[in-house]
Amino acid sequence: MILIDAGDRSAAAFEARLALAGLLRAEGYDAVIDEATLPDELGRHQKYEAAALVVATEDLVLSHVLVLTDGTLSDITLATLHDYRLDPSVRVVPVGCFADRQTELGARARVAYATGREPDLVDLGQCSMTALVPGAICPGLIGTAVQGRRAVTRPRLAIFLPGAAMSMPGTAAALQALDYHPKLDLQVILTDGWSGEARTLQPVLRNISDLSELPPIAAASTIDLAVSFGDAPPDERQQVILTQLLGAGRPVIDATASELLASQDAPVLRGPTDLGALGPYLDGTLLPNLAQIETTLRASPWRASRTAERFAELAGLTPPKRRAEVTTRRPRTHFLPTNGVGLGHAQRCALIASEMKGKVAFAAFPSCLPLIHARGFEATALVQKSPDHLEPFANDIVNHRRLQRLLADGDTFVFDGGFIFDSIARAIREKDLRSVWIRRGLWQAGASSSATFDREHLFDRIIIPSEAFTELNRPPGWDQRTRTVGPVVHLPQNDDAQPDMRDRLLERIGLPFERLVVSMLGAGAAADRSAQLQFLCSLFERRSDILHLVIVWPGAVVPPGLYGWTRSRVARTTDALSVARAADLVISAAGYNSFHEVLYHRLPSIFIPQMAEFMDNQTARARAAAERGLARAVEAKDLLRLEQEINELLDLDGVATLRTALGGAELPLPGTNEAAALIDEVAER
Repeated sequence: MILIDAGDRSAAAFEARLALAGLLRAEGYDAVIDEATLPDELGRHQKYEAAALVVATEDLVLSHVLVLTDGTLSDITLATLHDYRLDPSVRVVPVGCFADRQTELGARARVAYATGREPDLVDLGQCSMTALVPGAICPGLIGTAVQGRRAVTRPRLAIFLPGAAMSMPGTAAALQALDYHPKLDLQVILTDGWSGEARTLQPVLRNISDLSELPPIAAASTIDLAVSFGDAPPDERQQVILTQLLGAGRPVIDATASELLASQDAPVLRGPTDLGALGPYLDGTLLPNLAQIETTLRASPWRASRTAERFAELAGLTPPKRRAEVTTRRPRTHFLPTNGVGLGHAQRCALIASEMKGKVAFAAFPSCLPLIHARGFEATALVQKSPDHLEPFANDIVNHRRLQRLLADGDTFVFDGGFIFDSIARAIREKDLRSVWIRRGLWQAGASSSATFDREHLFDRIIIPSEAFTELNRPPGWDQRTRTVGPVVHLPQNDDAQPDMRDRLLERIGLPFERLVVSMLGAGAAADRSAQLQFLCSLFERRSDILHLVIVWPGAVVPPGLYGWTRSRVARTTDALSVARAADLVISAAGYNSFHEVLYHRLPSIFIPQMAEFMDNQTARARAAAERGLARAVEAKDLLRLEQEINELLDLDGVATLRTALGGAELPLPGTNEAAALIDEVAER
C-alpha cells in the first residue's frame, strides 16, 4: 500500500490527498488514506469518495508513505508518522514545492527524526511537475485514465463558475444560450457550492452540479473542453481536473480577469472574461480549430514532463500490474430496480430483461432478490435504508462501493425508478457507462418537480412505458433520447391455470370454498392498508362460500391481526398473477404492474388506489378503468362503498358484467419487446 498523508490537516490538504490517492488508484497503484487522519467534518460527497480510499490503521501494510508538503509539517503529522513504527523497508517520500534549499533540508530533517530514516524527497519545482495553480498542494501529474474514454457526438463544454457570478446581469441568459448550443453539450460546475442564485438556475439548465460531486478523474472524463471563470484561484480539485484535461489534449480556456491560469507555463488558452462573449469566441475561434489545438496540446513538453509514470519513478513507486493482466469479462447490461422496496420495478425490469439479447444481471434490494432469482437472473444485493444508520445516506455509500465493484467500462446501466440516488449518478459518471432510465409517465399534479429531472442528462436513453388509456399518457416531447413504448406487462398465457390453482389451494389450506377473492393492496411501504384489509377480512368471515387470500410479497410486514381469521389467509408469493388469475374477484391497488395485469388478463376487479405524495396518480388510473366499465374504483376511506361494490359484484352478477366488458376491451399492444430492443440498441453502440 502507498499511504498518502500531508504536512498539515487543513481542508485543502485533505482534498489534495483525496485527489492524489484517486489519481494513483486510477493508474493501478494501491494508494490509501489512513482513517485515523480524516478530518472531523467530511462533506457528503467527500464521504462517497473517501469510502473507496480509506483503510483502518490496523490494516495498513505499507510499502511507501507520500507526505504532501511545502515544508510545513505539523506536530500531529509528525506524531502520526512516528506512531506507525514503520518497517525499515518502507520508503517515506515528502513531495512538494520548496521555497529554498533551507526549507527542503528542514523538511528532510523533521521527517527523518519522526520516522527514523532518511526520506527520499521529491521537489516538484526542480522536476518541472509544479501544479497548474501556484500554491496547490497536489502534484501536477497527468494520469492516463481520462484518455481513451468513449467517443461522443458533440464536444462536452464545462464552465467552472463561482456562485457569485450567478447574480451578475446576463449570466442566466448567456448560460441558457450555451445550453441550447447546436454543437455543444453544456455542464455548469459550481466552484464554491450552491448559492441561492444558482438554485434558481437549476430548473432551467439541463446540467448543473457542484464541483465536489465527483472525483477529479471521473469529472475530467466527462469534459472535452473547459472554461474557468472567477477571480479566486482554482482549488485543489479544480486544478487537478484541469490538469487532466490538458494532459488528455483537451482545451482549457482561462476566462478569469487576472489571467490566473494563462500567466503560468501551462498551455492554457486565453478567452473572454465576459460570459456573454463566450459563445462567439467558441464558434469563431475554438471550434473551427479544435482538432489542431488538441494535437498541439498532446505534443506539449509541459504535458510530457508531468506523466504519472514519471512521478512514480521519482517517488520510487513499484510499477503496478499492467491492465492487460487483469481479468476482464464481456460487457453486461445491469438493471437496478428501486424506489421503496422496489418490487414493482423489479418485476417490470425482469420482464424486459427476459426479452433482451445480451448478458443481463441485476443489482437490487433484498426484498427484490427472490423475484429476480425466480426469473433466472443473478443479482447483487444492495443495502436497504434503515433508521439505525448514523446518516440517512449511509446505505447509499455502501451501495456505491458495491456498484463500483460490480460495474465495468463498457457495461450498460438500466435504472427503473423515480429518484436518482447519488450512488447511481456516481456509478454512471465514474464508469462512463451507457445508461438507460425506465421512467414512469403518470405523475400526480405538481409531483413531477424539477428535482426528479435534475439528473436526466446522465442517461443516453429514457424509456417511458405507456398507460393503457390515452388520457393517462403525456405527449412524448421532442427529446430524441426519450422513447415511449406500449405498456410493459406480463402477457396472458394460452393455458388456463384456474382449476389447477384452485385445487392446489384447497389441498394446501384445507378449507372448502366456492369462490376465491384475492386482495393485493401492497405491503405498506407506500401507504398503510391494514384498516382496509381488516375490513375485508371481517366482511368475508361472514361468507362460508368464500376463500379470501391476502397476497403479499415475501419479506413484507403483515399486521398480526390478519392471521386470526378463518376465511382469510395471508399468502406470500412472488407470483401474485398466477393466484389472481384463478380468482373470481381481485381487489387491488392501482400501481402500474397490478393495474395492467388485471386489464390484460381480463380479471374482474375493484381498484383501491394508493396516493402517497411521491407516487404516481393511481386515482386517475383507477378512474379511467371504472369509467370504461372495466373495473370498479373505490377510495381507500370509503369502506361502506367498498362493501356495496363487493356485494353487487359477487351477488348480483356484477362479475359477469365486468368479464364481458373486459373481454371486448381493446388495449394497446404491450411494449416489453420494444423496450428490450431499445436497451439492446444502447448496449451495442
